[in-house]
Amino acid sequence: MASPNILARSLLFLLLLPGLQRLQAQTESEQLTEHCAQSLKMNDYRAALSDCNQLIKADTNSFAAWTNRSLCYIRLLKADSALADAEHALQLVPGSGEPGMNKAIALFMLKRFKESIVLLQTLEAKYPAYCKSYVIEAQNQFELKDFNKAKSLIDKAIKCDPASALAWACEAALQKATDPLQHKKIIADLDSALKYAPDEMHYLFENAQEHFLSGDFKNAEALANKIIGHTHLYCDVYYIRGLARVSSNDVKGGCEDLFRATQMGYDSATEKLALYCPEKAKLHTMFISLHQAWKADSAGRYEDALKILDEVSRAQPQSADVRAYKGEVLLQLGDTTSAFEQYEACKKIDPYYSIAYAATGTLLVQQARYTLALPDLDMAIKLRSDLPYLYASRALANMNLHEFQSSLTDLNKSLELDPDDAYLHSFRATIFGLLNKNKEALQDLNEAIRLNPKSAYYLSRARLYYAMHDAEKCLNDLDVYLIDFPKASDILLSKVNLLVKLKRFKEVELVLTQLISLNAKDPFYYLMRGDFRRDSKNLKGAIADFTKVIELNPVSGEAYYKRGSTKFGAGDQPGSCKDLKEAARLGFPGAQRAYTMSCQ
Repeated sequence: MASPNILARSLLFLLLLPGLQRLQAQTESEQLTEHCAQSLKMNDYRAALSDCNQLIKADTNSFAAWTNRSLCYIRLLKADSALADAEHALQLVPGSGEPGMNKAIALFMLKRFKESIVLLQTLEAKYPAYCKSYVIEAQNQFELKDFNKAKSLIDKAIKCDPASALAWACEAALQKATDPLQHKKIIADLDSALKYAPDEMHYLFENAQEHFLSGDFKNAEALANKIIGHTHLYCDVYYIRGLARVSSNDVKGGCEDLFRATQMGYDSATEKLALYCPEKAKLHTMFISLHQAWKADSAGRYEDALKILDEVSRAQPQSADVRAYKGEVLLQLGDTTSAFEQYEACKKIDPYYSIAYAATGTLLVQQARYTLALPDLDMAIKLRSDLPYLYASRALANMNLHEFQSSLTDLNKSLELDPDDAYLHSFRATIFGLLNKNKEALQDLNEAIRLNPKSAYYLSRARLYYAMHDAEKCLNDLDVYLIDFPKASDILLSKVNLLVKLKRFKEVELVLTQLISLNAKDPFYYLMRGDFRRDSKNLKGAIADFTKVIELNPVSGEAYYKRGSTKFGAGDQPGSCKDLKEAARLGFPGAQRAYTMSCQ
């Protein structure tokens, strides 16, 4: 007989168990909520979305989960979903400020400006210190061309929060729309915006433009320099800086900028180049044609682009630039042989033309001619050791030649040059995986996802978690991937296997049913669900699935065998014997023996 102390402890445990279970569920919910908040802070909206989905699945009345998921959808530019979630949160806590703001922003994104304004005015009356609402309403009024109301609201927003960069930028935009000649006022507003958001490129460019229009060429150039220090991709910035330099009598520097702007396809720069820089304009004659080719190329009219380039190359047969561009267009047309010839011609014209070596090396990698690719990539890197993609191309060649350590060395170098490239981190994770360094691979994939929460990176991390035998985390990443690709049957099939491994059997049949809806004519998935239903003692459902397999594939001995075995378990011996006999006739292994033992 158990001692009284043991009985007392057992009784106490039974009394405490429901509370402990609730505490465990609460702890898991708090962890997910905290992780969601961290993901939002790091701009990893897909990870945050996955956390919210799990929270809502566990508790459909989670106000925080619906509110946060609404914000995720706003950041992912899915206005309809954001609106639906915000409305759900407001049903749980009517009149709440945060989901109310999310709803107003979603309505603004959907161009339902008047509805957004009505809601914002309600929020402003209830939460007068929530400064952002005034800015959002001002943007709605701006879109409705009610500039007076927009002005009044922006003034309120700035009074409420003088450090709101968005409010000052809206003030500048409103001033520009109503009185574009008031450059000093616009500049003052943009200066205020930049005080609180000093690296916002759009504010910097608008400010540079206003300084130029006001005749302050020195500051226009300084602001343009700051933008170019961050990125070289804005052709209109080179245009503004070029005009500012020419206007400040720095004709040489101005012409260089205008020339670059024309090369980047900025049409307005061509006229100014001819006006201020006649010598550069002569040189640019070829580039005008190249620009026309570029426009055709950008529009997908590759045949037209090739015709223009043929004319240019006849006029300039020794231009390596033209040959290289022609090679690029030929690649777009799928003519790799002719493209390769053009790049080889580049090398003869200019033995130090790095683009040609990079192109042929990359092309050879794409053709799986890895050994031949290496000398060209080596030369390209020798000429341009500052380009991370060249190291990545050579790393790919070495990886396929099973030179994993050489591949890793190149990827380390490419990441030194560009540490914020998500693809390079994911590629290095692959190499670490091949070297059985799963810990390092996981660090790189985490970084890739932080930099760019791309579905493919979640899938790569899911595969790594699977290799590390962490089924739960693997499943979480697959769910994130399935947000963007809900019809990926191979991933859904992997999810089924993980759910079985985790013994989450209720979810298994749901996913199998989803697979069947996507592959209604494929007997494999009915067979799979039939197996699961049979093992789960749902014999009627299993028989229905095996029957469907036979309907789709009348010579499936396996389906007859499994249906016959299931009918036997369901007490239908005549039906069982008939199916087993047919399975034996079709030659399915074990069917004859089962028929003999059960039916004769």
